[in-house]
Amino acid sequence: MSSLRQIRINLLLLFSIIVSGLIAITFYYHVQTIETLAQDEFEQTLSSKGQELAVDVQTLLRQNIEKVQVIGSNQLLTQALRSSNENYAQIGVAARKAQIAEQNEAWKTHNTSPLIESVLTNPVAMYLRDVKSGLPNLMGEIFVTNRFGVAIASTNKLTTFAHQHKYWWQGAYHQGRGQVFIDDRGFDESANAYVLGIVIPLLEQGEVIGLLKANLKLSGLFLDLIARHNEVSAFESIIVRSYGQVVFQENWQSLTRAVPPELLKLLNQKRGSPLLYKLFGESVFVAQNNIQLSDILQFNVEFGGMPVTVDRDATQGNKGEQWLVLTFGAFDKGAALIANTTSYAVSIAIALVFFGLVLGFIGVQLIIHKEQEYQARLQERALKTERDLILKTRENAIQLEVVHKHSKNALLGEMLGSIAHQWRQPLNELSLRLVKFSGQYHQGEMNNALFEDFVKEQNRLIDFMGQTVSDFQNFFRQDKVPQNFALKSAISQVLKLLEGRLNKHRIMVYVTGVNLQVNGYEGEFKQVLINLIANSIDAIKENLVQKPRIDLHLSASGMVFSDNAGGIDEQILSQIFDPYFTTKFTQGGSGLGLYISKLIVEGMGGKIEARNTENGVGFEIHFAQCAVLEAVPDFTPRMAVEAPKPEPIAVQPQVKLQGKTVLVVEDVEVNRTVLLYLLQEMGLSVLQASNGFEALEVIGKNAVDVILMDIEMPAMDGLKATQKIREQLRLSMPIIALTGNSNQETIQKAFAVGMDAYLTKPIDRELLLNQLNTVLSNSGLNKVLMSK
Repeated sequence: MSSLRQIRINLLLLFSIIVSGLIAITFYYHVQTIETLAQDEFEQTLSSKGQELAVDVQTLLRQNIEKVQVIGSNQLLTQALRSSNENYAQIGVAARKAQIAEQNEAWKTHNTSPLIESVLTNPVAMYLRDVKSGLPNLMGEIFVTNRFGVAIASTNKLTTFAHQHKYWWQGAYHQGRGQVFIDDRGFDESANAYVLGIVIPLLEQGEVIGLLKANLKLSGLFLDLIARHNEVSAFESIIVRSYGQVVFQENWQSLTRAVPPELLKLLNQKRGSPLLYKLFGESVFVAQNNIQLSDILQFNVEFGGMPVTVDRDATQGNKGEQWLVLTFGAFDKGAALIANTTSYAVSIAIALVFFGLVLGFIGVQLIIHKEQEYQARLQERALKTERDLILKTRENAIQLEVVHKHSKNALLGEMLGSIAHQWRQPLNELSLRLVKFSGQYHQGEMNNALFEDFVKEQNRLIDFMGQTVSDFQNFFRQDKVPQNFALKSAISQVLKLLEGRLNKHRIMVYVTGVNLQVNGYEGEFKQVLINLIANSIDAIKENLVQKPRIDLHLSASGMVFSDNAGGIDEQILSQIFDPYFTTKFTQGGSGLGLYISKLIVEGMGGKIEARNTENGVGFEIHFAQCAVLEAVPDFTPRMAVEAPKPEPIAVQPQVKLQGKTVLVVEDVEVNRTVLLYLLQEMGLSVLQASNGFEALEVIGKNAVDVILMDIEMPAMDGLKATQKIREQLRLSMPIIALTGNSNQETIQKAFAVGMDAYLTKPIDRELLLNQLNTVLSNSGLNKVLMSK
């Protein structure tokens, strides 16, 4: 019996051992699972909090960079830089370097001088001082240098006058391409704060003409931002340089501590995941997030600082470094287990007393339950991400609608400008006929036949102007659903609306090939045609093309649009359909025209591509649904109104003008005819030219007392012609500007190149007479606006 009892006891012990082992294995597996899941969640939270701080730092830096860019956008800076650059550019290289060195030495050795006073008290300096006083807690010293590195305006006396040799100047100048440079200078005693110098390039026609530097006191903002994040997230975050210097840490002075180099090395090897590291005797997880600015600004962004504030060699400084956000957090393994396994421990104790196998089963079920909870949390996060994506999609849709409206407004301006140009010609003709009518009436030559002929001609002009308005209304009719339309008819309507601008610049348009029937939105596709033609006109004007032409060739699959205005740089050709990308910086291009054109063509199921041709650029448009219609003759635009040749009327001339010679420089024949009539009536001898080149040729062969100069002309405009007369020919005869565009910017440009007075179209006879008498009798000309 004792042997049997012993066997039973041994079996019971063996069973207990097996059950206990199974329970222990099950419990160990469960604990490891819980620990792994909790640690994964902890690491994700750590990385997420660090990323949130990095985004907030990026936002803060970007906002302050944009503030400095707004300061630099003032035209006052551009005008001052243009003048300063021209003055220094006139000096030879060696002489310029010697002059700058001499000025720099004098600047450093004197506290006051005419040079110092000119830099500190000119209009640009006063503007910068007003900006600084408006933000006293943010702005330190602000100053501007020209493209040769010398200061032209500053809020304070700087240490040096010349800056071209300095690391921040070279970093922002970027070999003439320009980029934003963040001068991470460290603690600045003059500002009594940690200072970041924001240096932005000032561009004109894609070239750097100067730099604007603003020293910003941002340490308080960064420290407050870090403190708020640390308080909310229960983790500690700091901002460091790429090579370890601690830039901002709560309760520590900047640049007095450094991150161990081996920690930075390990983080760079394990990018994207938190790293377990023993810091000051404690094992902590460390997450790294980079602060990137180049992806959210127009310019490339580079960091750098003075050699005395850096953690590398004295010659390189910290130029080329970036800022990193390091987030530290300790994972409490025991607390995680206690929080997740208390109920399991009670169940195991009960199972050890009663049934170990049952406890194992329960343990397995609880593990499954915990995994389901984890899966539920993952699913909840996925749903949140999906909701965020839907909201972002709606925001993008709203933004796209805004972009469409912006493009539509720009197109409306283009059309109104075209209509204004088309009306100018019949208005000039109307003005001429009224003058002739007045002369015939006062000389007693008026009869019923002449009067009826006059009324008939004026009705013809009014009908033409009314038809222009009707065409404009029909053009902007919106299609709600895709419809079939004839492509050549749409092209004809667009050319009719743009006929004034095309004729003004003597641009021939050739439409060849088959006539296509296209299925889509005719009104929106006309926007595409206007965008392409307007871009070609701008390029033709800018490049002074002698025989400009635009070709539209239609085939069975689509249309090829091309011009001879010169191509597009191959490096940027692939970007021209991107939103807000523009090659017309000097003309204020929005960068939306080709982007909207691409959307319209793709909305019709088609495709648009760009490529350079032998003489210009070509756009190939392929339609998804199109068919060939019957042949329609090819056509080119013609002038809307042909002006009659007036017969001169003898009127008593002004005494002061008798025998004087006037040169009329005007590209529109009707306008020349009106002026010829008025000037001959005053007793003046009249010479004529249709552009700047012809005007220079006439001046070289004839003695001229006064010039009437149109501003906007093909080949060479009036501004450039006046500049050559004043600077190259060195002639001082009075020059009166003629134009239909009387905005303040145009007036300033006219006076800047040497014009003496200003008249707007259509020309008023009395104003013309008074102005001619004034400029021919007054040697000290006053530049005043003579406008109707």
